[in-house]
Amino acid sequence: MAPLVQPGKRVSTLVKVTREDDEDARRFGTVVKAVGKRLWEVVYDDGHRLVADVGKLRIENDDTPAARVTTTTHDGTNYVEEGDDVDADAAEEDDVLNLDKYDLAHDDDLEDLPVLVDSDDDDDEYLDDDGDDADDDDGDDADDGDGDDAEDDDADKDFDGGADDDDDQEDYAPENPHALARYLADVKIAAMEGDIITVQNKSSKTSDEWEVIANAYEDAYAAAELMATIKGFSWHTRWTAAEVFLHLLPGTLTDMVKNINTLSRDDFDLVHRNTRWSGPVTPKELLTFFAIIISAPAMDGKGKALWETFSEGMSPAPDMGRWGLSKTRFEEIRGRASYAWGVGAEDDAWRRFRPFVEAFNQRRAEVVEHGYLLPLDESMSAWKPRTTKTGGLPNISFIKRKPKPLGTEFKCVGDGATGIMLRLEIQEGKEAMANAAHVKELGATAACTLRLAEAVAPPVELGAQRQAPTAQDVAMLAHFEISAREGGFAAAAAAADDAADDAATDDADAPVPPLVVADSWFGSVKACVALGKQGKHAIMMVKTAHARYPKDFMEEALEDAPGGTQCVCRTVIEGIPLIAIGYRYNRKTVLCFVATNGAGASTYGKPYVATYTDRFGNVRVRYVDRGVVIARFFSRSNVIDAHNHRRQHELGLESAWITKDPYFRLATTGIGMNVVDSELAIMYFKPLSRYAKMTTTKFADVLGFELWRLGQDLTKLPDRHKFAPENAAAGAGGTAVVVPSVDTLRAIAATGRLSAGLEHKPCKYPMKASGPKAKNPFYQEQHMCAWCSRIDRVRTMTSYYCEQCAVPLCRNKKCWDKHVNYPGTLFAGSSNASAVATALAENAKGGSNKRRKTA
Repeated sequence: MAPLVQPGKRVSTLVKVTREDDEDARRFGTVVKAVGKRLWEVVYDDGHRLVADVGKLRIENDDTPAARVTTTTHDGTNYVEEGDDVDADAAEEDDVLNLDKYDLAHDDDLEDLPVLVDSDDDDDEYLDDDGDDADDDDGDDADDGDGDDAEDDDADKDFDGGADDDDDQEDYAPENPHALARYLADVKIAAMEGDIITVQNKSSKTSDEWEVIANAYEDAYAAAELMATIKGFSWHTRWTAAEVFLHLLPGTLTDMVKNINTLSRDDFDLVHRNTRWSGPVTPKELLTFFAIIISAPAMDGKGKALWETFSEGMSPAPDMGRWGLSKTRFEEIRGRASYAWGVGAEDDAWRRFRPFVEAFNQRRAEVVEHGYLLPLDESMSAWKPRTTKTGGLPNISFIKRKPKPLGTEFKCVGDGATGIMLRLEIQEGKEAMANAAHVKELGATAACTLRLAEAVAPPVELGAQRQAPTAQDVAMLAHFEISAREGGFAAAAAAADDAADDAATDDADAPVPPLVVADSWFGSVKACVALGKQGKHAIMMVKTAHARYPKDFMEEALEDAPGGTQCVCRTVIEGIPLIAIGYRYNRKTVLCFVATNGAGASTYGKPYVATYTDRFGNVRVRYVDRGVVIARFFSRSNVIDAHNHRRQHELGLESAWITKDPYFRLATTGIGMNVVDSELAIMYFKPLSRYAKMTTTKFADVLGFELWRLGQDLTKLPDRHKFAPENAAAGAGGTAVVVPSVDTLRAIAATGRLSAGLEHKPCKYPMKASGPKAKNPFYQEQHMCAWCSRIDRVRTMTSYYCEQCAVPLCRNKKCWDKHVNYPGTLFAGSSNASAVATALAENAKGGSNKRRKTA
């Protein structure tokens, strides 16, 4: 394999020498640095400093004599003449561009530079502004008297008759002006190295000093590997999509069944103001409910249309009723779905949804061991109020830049390795968030950033995880700091790579601190310093929150610079070393970043690939340079945006289920997040599985079917969600719920056993006051018998209920006996059943002139 061109290499280029035998010769020199993708600056042995194309450079041995010229004859044989110097003034240099006569400190000289154009011959031509040869004023080649070019005997001819390759000229010509403009910009910035930039802080009336440097070299993650694990999820175990979904699901199915079946009187009236209640939900029904909710985006239709049994076309009708849940029963469970995770305190404005957020954060902390990279961003649960300002929610947010800008906003932390959502924080409004942690000392934005980061990665001592550089590293960095002007980015990159290799060799297993990456909403010097004090690194984009940041200087220094140019500064604020990077993203945009020193080197990293179409419609690519720290930022900064795209657009549960209940909308958002997290976990840990090859909609469809199938056999549920066996005590351990099968319930005989040791007492509903126009002043309140409606599927009204379990039951059809004698019946064992029954009785004693719809 041929050696690569790099700084310090001995190279040679072909030159034309005025001699009697008219033979070509080679000029020797040393490569200094790269000035473009294909251009290198070379210092030749005769003292000239030139720019040469990489295709015209030939690698020589390091022991090549300094003043040696290798002569090449036209028949291809080479011979060496020692001491035969080349007359540089008389030489006609090919393949190189002499920069000595240009003042590279001024950008205006770029207009006077000739353009290097590739041709079919071994020589290159320099064209001036009018497109003619730079060494011929009249634009014509010198005539030798016979009408032909003077060098027609030696010129090489193309196979097509000597025509030049125009395509090669067009493709190559635009790269040189860009590369030279980049070189001039680098020279301009290099001239500023060592300058001190003072930034005034208007709020505190203090100032910060930033020093312009060539590069930042410290990188704590040079040898780190970005990996994550999920506890209980093995690479070698075969998991279904349903098992992964239930493994990540906040809360347990047992708690959900319990919470749905035990509502307070106020919540019961709120939910069932316009809907009936046929009786408690079984685990089978809950799993079927989840299956229908998740699979809906893959079906043809929305909402109630999913229960259509007739299709006008060839595609089958959705007919969701065939899965065992009627439309009426689905609507009953749908009204209570937001209560599946319980309710919060009475004085909490978000009491109906905060339990889900807390359960979500707790479950992710329990099972997900995230990688070191933690991106921060926002997520939205779309909600458009129709009749009120907030549509029944305590607060809604409007973020114009989001695809769905109106709704409930969450500030989120994602895992940079898997893409799984790690933590949510509800944005409750300006007044409510003013009392959150760290707001008084940091302000709302920086406080939110710190809360999210410290909740996922607890604070550590600042120096606990940082390694002191070795003596070799210090010497190497000092050497390249001094020679940064001559070595440029290429030499600095080599130094950073060597230092990283040495650090990795010294301590390959050393832990690395968390790395927080965030966009401009979170990014500020204040937030970066706060994270640094907790032992974390950070890379943040800075836009509006540019206090204490040299933003004006960055924009001025990079004015008119081409894409890929950067300017680096450093400072120390409150004991935390920081670096500021201004990066020319394109001809219109300058991006500003602030990072802790060690979050990444500013030397060349993975380039940005820009695509464009030429005038023929062909797609071309251009590689735009960017530093390691910037490449690391952009590598995973879009994790949460990608998660949002999968949930909102590819899955689209919120769009599939139109609702007037804002909390059901939030519940679908939470379920959708868990579906996407399950898909991402499988794609990361099982990239070759059949699930990883599915679209998000197809994955949700398969997941829904697997959940329904688990509902048919509850014994196959994961241990965390398993229900107690039928002979166990109801409510054992506070979580188990005994749910017998329908066949078992039908086969119950009066055995005289008392359910779970509970004392069931039959009570009669009180008389209620009638309306003013009623014939009788009072009427007997009645409800549908829970046993008849749920087990026997018969509509029977009754005036009796169980005081302990707060469920209506018949006395004359032995429903009461079945309820009492079966141990651990579905309707027994609820923790607040007595309170519900008491509230029901007290509410009835007060009388009402409006008959409540029976449940």
